[in-house]
Amino acid sequence: MTQRLHVHHSQPNGFTLIEVLVTVAVMGILGSIVISFTGNEWRRERINTVAVELAGWLEEIRSNAFRETNSTTSLGGCEVTFTAISASNASTQLASVSPTRCAANPIFRVTGLTGNHTYSSASSNGTQIIFTPRGTTMNAQPIELRLKIDSNTYLRCFRVSENLGLIRIGRNDNVTGAPSSSSCSDYTRF
Repeated sequence: MTQRLHVHHSQPNGFTLIEVLVTVAVMGILGSIVISFTGNEWRRERINTVAVELAGWLEEIRSNAFRETNSTTSLGGCEVTFTAISASNASTQLASVSPTRCAANPIFRVTGLTGNHTYSSASSNGTQIIFTPRGTTMNAQPIELRLKIDSNTYLRCFRVSENLGLIRIGRNDNVTGAPSSSSCSDYTRF
């Protein structure tokens, strides 16, 4: 009787070069999408943080103006002055208040800048707000301050209404390049 030997050719248990290259290419594409998305989210959250901090600072001054009867102005109150900025300095001054006792920190600084990111600001209808001891303003028109991070990303606005002095935060998330001179289109939600 003749015995037949069966020889099995076993396949190697690994990946081919093509499979490895396709996997690396797919991972590279997914990684670039995640990095791009994360960068945009970081900018959005950073500008939102500055917006909330500035609104809180202005509210503090507005409420302290009730107690302020020493005459910085002819009627007393607290005077806020905005400074136009376009800087990447980690302690850029955006606003100051006089008298200094109107706020725990009389100078509002934009902080937390890293890398090549820059903030810019512009103001319409003036650069000063005077909160009176009644909690209102002496401004005849609303003051709007526009604040952006980087040149073509998210815009946040702060509007202080005339007379009543209500502080509202607005936005314009037109990331396709809304210039800092454009205004916020949405004051209904943050």
